[in-house]
Amino acid sequence: MRVNSRNSDLIAKLRRENSDDTFGNPYIQKAKQLTGLLYTLEEIGESFPNIFQDNSLPIILEIGCYKGANVVELGQYNPNVNILGIEVRYKRVVKSCEKITKRQLTNCKIAIGEANELLGLIPGESITGAFVFFPDPWLKEKLRKNRLLNENFLKRLQSRLKPGGFLWFKTDDKEYFEDSLVLAREVGYEAPAPWPRELVEREYKSRFQELFISQGKPTYQAVMRK
Repeated sequence: MRVNSRNSDLIAKLRRENSDDTFGNPYIQKAKQLTGLLYTLEEIGESFPNIFQDNSLPIILEIGCYKGANVVELGQYNPNVNILGIEVRYKRVVKSCEKITKRQLTNCKIAIGEANELLGLIPGESITGAFVFFPDPWLKEKLRKNRLLNENFLKRLQSRLKPGGFLWFKTDDKEYFEDSLVLAREVGYEAPAPWPRELVEREYKSRFQELFISQGKPTYQAVMRK
């Protein structure tokens, strides 16, 4: 079992067994109760894309959605698109769901679990795009193998994207940015590519982007298209 999948597995187990054994963590209890809005990997494998009210709409993933601000912004400005935010931590997925509920957005859902595993559970050519905003750059050379944007991830995502589907990538690390563009081209993406025409044109700033801007730090972004 991957470490980042344990939280998803626990929520699935608690739901199956209707158990209240949440180890004193209030966010586990809340996550368990968010059926129909927060999905475990097990539930994604069983029900995707029927988790959405209108599953005929294009589906876009936000991988590493933090506490859901971008998911909500995407859902509000793009009502004709379905948004699935992905996170691994209990508190973050609960906070994301609370934002969605507050704004009564029917085109937004959250999944708890590791992105690579989730991609392995959904059908090929089933999504229109994906956001990866400011993932951990793993700056130490010996840890760079942990970077999300590696060859395996890019190939798996590519196989799940519809023809012409996109990946929108942002980072504060120039080397990670340049390496990712090179790798994406080697895998077969057009990189960089034009703005995602599927979305209303906005910056969709993440919390981390706003932080870096306030600190005067440069950020880098590109769209990559299948």
